[in-house]
Amino acid sequence: MNDGSFSRKKFLFIFTIFFGFFLLNKVFHFPKFKNESLYKPPEKVSLGAGWESQNNSANRAFKAAHSDFHNSDQVSTILGPEVKLDWITEKDKFIVEGPTVDVAGNLYFSPLWSPEEVILISLEPKKGKRRWSLPGYGHGAGAPLILKDPKSLKEIVYVSVYHKAYALSTEGKVLWEVSTGLKEPKRGSRHRDYHCFGLNYLKKYDALVGLMGDGNLVVLDRSTGKNLLEKPYVLPGSPSGPSDFNKKGPPKWIKDRADQVLYPLAHGRSTKKPFSDLVDVLLGGGTRVANYFSIDQISGRVWAAATAPDGVDHKIDDLSDFGALYGLDLVKEGQFFKLNLSCEFFFPGGSGSTPALTGDGKRVYVGTGKNSLAAIDSKKCKKVWDFKVPSQIVASPAVDQSTQELYIPTSFSIIKIRDLGLRAEKVWVSQFNNFKLAIFQKSFQMLTPLITPNGIVTFFGAGYKRNVVPIPLVLGIGLLDKMSGKIRYYSKAREESVGILSMGQEGALYVTHSPVRRAVSRSLFSNLVDPLVGGVAKYSASPSKIYLKEIVLTILAYEKNIGVGKVGKFWRDTLLDVLNQGREVLAALELNSSFSKDRVDKMKAHFKSAKLSLEKSETLTFFSSVRKLNKQIN
Repeated sequence: MNDGSFSRKKFLFIFTIFFGFFLLNKVFHFPKFKNESLYKPPEKVSLGAGWESQNNSANRAFKAAHSDFHNSDQVSTILGPEVKLDWITEKDKFIVEGPTVDVAGNLYFSPLWSPEEVILISLEPKKGKRRWSLPGYGHGAGAPLILKDPKSLKEIVYVSVYHKAYALSTEGKVLWEVSTGLKEPKRGSRHRDYHCFGLNYLKKYDALVGLMGDGNLVVLDRSTGKNLLEKPYVLPGSPSGPSDFNKKGPPKWIKDRADQVLYPLAHGRSTKKPFSDLVDVLLGGGTRVANYFSIDQISGRVWAAATAPDGVDHKIDDLSDFGALYGLDLVKEGQFFKLNLSCEFFFPGGSGSTPALTGDGKRVYVGTGKNSLAAIDSKKCKKVWDFKVPSQIVASPAVDQSTQELYIPTSFSIIKIRDLGLRAEKVWVSQFNNFKLAIFQKSFQMLTPLITPNGIVTFFGAGYKRNVVPIPLVLGIGLLDKMSGKIRYYSKAREESVGILSMGQEGALYVTHSPVRRAVSRSLFSNLVDPLVGGVAKYSASPSKIYLKEIVLTILAYEKNIGVGKVGKFWRDTLLDVLNQGREVLAALELNSSFSKDRVDKMKAHFKSAKLSLEKSETLTFFSSVRKLNKQIN
C-alpha cells in the first residue's frame, strides 16, 4: 500500500515537473523561426492588361524615397534566396529615410540624429565604407534624390534641409548651394516642424519640389537651384491634436525606460524623451505633415497628405482632427511661378501614408484615418472608393505601376487588393506563420512592402503588442508570392526601421536603422534582447545555383501572359533587367567553377538569345530560350 502511494506521488512529481516545463515553453519563450531553409518557387503570374503596359519602367534601384516619383515602392530587381546580413555601418546615427542608390551602387542618406553635424553621407556598397560627406546643420533631409542630368548624362544627387538645398556630383562636389527661402531653424527646435521630407522631381518644369514638416513647400530650378516661387507656399492645414499615444500607449514607466534606452542614439536632440516624442509624431500628434509626397509625371500635379484647416472638424480650436490630401499645380505668374490649390480632400483622423499614384496618374491612394485606404480620381478630385482594413495601416501602400494592384501594410499583415474601377477587390491577406509563438505573442508587419518581379519583399517581426505599440523580439526579411501571399523564403534581420526597404544594385537590400519599437523591447527585456544599433545595413544573397534558378523561374512565371498580346514597354524593360541580373549571377558562378565550361557557354548563349528576342518583343522565342536555360541549370 505504501509502495503504491509512493509510486503515485513519484509519478505526480515527475508529471508536474514535465508539465511545468511544457507551460514555461509555451508561455515564456521568445518567438522562434520555423524552417529557415524554406524555399518555394514562384507561382504563375497573371498580369492581365498590365502585360501590355506602356507606363514608365520601374527603377532597378531606389532613386527617390519610395523608389520613384509616384511612390510606387516597385523595382525591376529581385531579392535572391538565402539572404544574409553583409554589413552594418555608421552605427551611431539614427536614420529614418533612404538610402538611395546611384548606377554604380553607391549609397546616399541623411541621418535624422547624428553626433556630427552632417547633412548627407555617401557609402560604397561592398563594405559600407564612407566615401564622403556633406557637413552642415539641419533636422534631417529625407531621402536624397538622384537624377540623370540631361546634358552631361551623369547622375546628380539633390538634397535639402529646411533652409538650404544642394546639388552634388556622385563624387561629392557641390554643384550649387542655395537658400530655400526659409529661415535657418534655431538649434534645439522641434524636429517635427523643421524636418525636410526630401525632394521630388517635377518633370514638366524640370523643377525640384521640397516639403517641410511645418507645411512649407519650396520649388527650385533643377539645373541652377533658383527659387521658382516668390516665397515658399504653405499648405493650409492646422497642427493636429495630441495622438493616442498618451492614452493607449505603454505605461509611463515603460516610456521612461524606452526614452533612456534610445537616448544614446538621439544626438542633437534638445529633449531627453526621444522615444516618446518620436512615437507621438509617428502617430500624428502635433504635426502638419508627417510623410513624403508624390508628383504625377504626366500632369505635373503635386500630391501631399497633411492636416486639414482648423474648422473642417467642426471645431475652432487652432487644431485639426481631420487629415487632408492636397493636389497642387505649378503655373507661371510673371517672373515667378505659383502653386494653385486644385484639389482638397478631407477625412477624419490623420494619414500614416505617403500618397501613391498609379502608373498612368489617374488614381491617388492615401490612408485615411487608421483603418481605411481611399482611392481618389486625380482629375475630378473625388473619392471613388474606400477600402476598410481590420487593423491600422502602418505605412504607405505599394502600387504596381503596370496593373491596378496594391499592397497595403497593416499592423499584422499585408493585404493585396485590386482596383476594379468603382470598387476594390481583396485578393489575399498574408500570414506570417513562420514563427513558433508563445501564448499572447503575435507576428506583425512593420514596413511598406516592396514590389519586385519575383514577389513582395516585406519586413516583419514577432513579439508582443501593447495597444498602439508593437514590441518586437525577433525580426525578419521575407518574400511573399505575388499570387498567393504565402511566404516563399525569409531570413533573420538585425535591426528595425520606421522608414522603407530600399533596393540597390545587383539585388542588394538596404535598411536604415531607426529602432523605435525595439526601444520598448530592450527596456522590458534588457540583455535578453540585442542592443539597439543605428546606421545602415546591407542584406544580399550570394551567387548560387538556387539564386540563378530563382531568376529563371521568375521569368518563366510570366510566360502565361503571352496570350494577352504583345509585351509592353514596362514588362519588356523589367524582364530585361531580371535577365541581366541572371547574367551577373552566372558570371560570378563561372568564377567559382560552379558549372562546367561547356554548360556555362551554353547558358551564356541562351542568355544572349533571350535578350535579343525580348529587345525585339519576340516573346515566344524569348521564353523558349529561357526554358532551355532552365534545363542547363538542372
